[in-house]
Amino acid sequence: MIRLLYSGLVSIAVWTILAPLTAVRIALGRSPLEALRQRLGSPGSLRKSPRRFLLHAVSLGEMSAAEALVSALLEADSEATVLLSAGNRQAFEKGSRIAAGRGRVDGPVLLPWDRFGVLLTWLRRLEPVAVAVVETEIWPNLFFACRRLQIPLAIVSGRLEASDVARYRLARPFFRKVLSCAAWIGAQDAAEAERFEAIGAPPGLVTVAGNLKADVPDADPASSSARIERLSGGDLLLLAASTHWPEERSLVRVFFRLRDAFPSLRLVLAPRDSGRAARLARMVRRRRLRAFPWSSALAGANWDVLILDEAGWLLPFYRRADIAFVGGTLADRGGHNLFEPAAGGRPIVVGPHTENFQDVAERLERAGALARVADELSLEDCLRALLEDPARRAAMGRAAFSVATGGRGSSRLYAESLRRLLADRAPVAKSRRPRRAQRR
Repeated sequence: MIRLLYSGLVSIAVWTILAPLTAVRIALGRSPLEALRQRLGSPGSLRKSPRRFLLHAVSLGEMSAAEALVSALLEADSEATVLLSAGNRQAFEKGSRIAAGRGRVDGPVLLPWDRFGVLLTWLRRLEPVAVAVVETEIWPNLFFACRRLQIPLAIVSGRLEASDVARYRLARPFFRKVLSCAAWIGAQDAAEAERFEAIGAPPGLVTVAGNLKADVPDADPASSSARIERLSGGDLLLLAASTHWPEERSLVRVFFRLRDAFPSLRLVLAPRDSGRAARLARMVRRRRLRAFPWSSALAGANWDVLILDEAGWLLPFYRRADIAFVGGTLADRGGHNLFEPAAGGRPIVVGPHTENFQDVAERLERAGALARVADELSLEDCLRALLEDPARRAAMGRAAFSVATGGRGSSRLYAESLRRLLADRAPVAKSRRPRRAQRR
């Protein structure tokens, strides 16, 4: 019953909301027509491959993590090809860059909206030998379609936001059926494994296999670093990453007060939603601070606050910043990725809300790499103490890097696990076509 209700709601959403909105974006020139075709189930023209792995990543961060798995798969299997599928524009653009640099990588394509009959046809056309979804991608009808076609499906570098677990558990019998379609779930850590089991993953299906983001390669470090250095010079950089309102207001007020004691300090503000950049710039200027968007800032520009309004630049900024504050932690959002600043070797500051990355936060805190604050006043005290103590900043950065690099090698483990799944794979049922009633 829940499955029928879910499929019906998806179909209604596709034809009343998603398809019309995409059509409007096409009419306005903000999206290509091919995007609508792919969302409705057309993968376009692809080369034939007898050993195709399908890797799906919804967003930029997940697609960056998928890159490490792509490299490991191609290295481990000389006959393999990889097809990347994406969930949004930023992931699609990153996937395009990954595919452009490798001869056996196709795509990316956009994953069709989650309709069972459409996905059956889509998978039959692609004929993947296995499907891997990165991190949090649980699309019920994709999972059901893989089971129908006997295509092994795995969740790799799996994680669930703590705030989502309660919602999943409201429909635990349904998600037990969904997750039982997976051949294997590789969780980032023990806490994530427990969350998958809490929402219905069968016993023995989930193992701890590590975080793919530990193996993410550097993204063009030379050119990235050069542009950042041209803008920042030798000044102190406080990077506030993946921020939300109202913690951005607190960060700007704290920065304003710290400037008297640290005149070379500059703030790089990277909102979680880059579409809010113009609003944040106006807020900064009301403080009589000079604000520039990253997309238009020029070398030699005099700025106090740089607002990161383009995706894909957080990693190089993590390598340059003197202190990294991770957003969603003063605002009650459960926090965002702590692995990236750790891999950049930065001292990390967070607020009280780190539920989404609790295991990593605790490891970083035990290692002395992370400082936790309670509110705006304690944030100011913490930043002041770190700015006054370069030796402590360096020690925290080394500790953070040690925690991050201690998990490297997970991409090879995931690649080998995917290859082992093929031993039990039955042929894809090409002759059976979805009944008309299944096309939802």
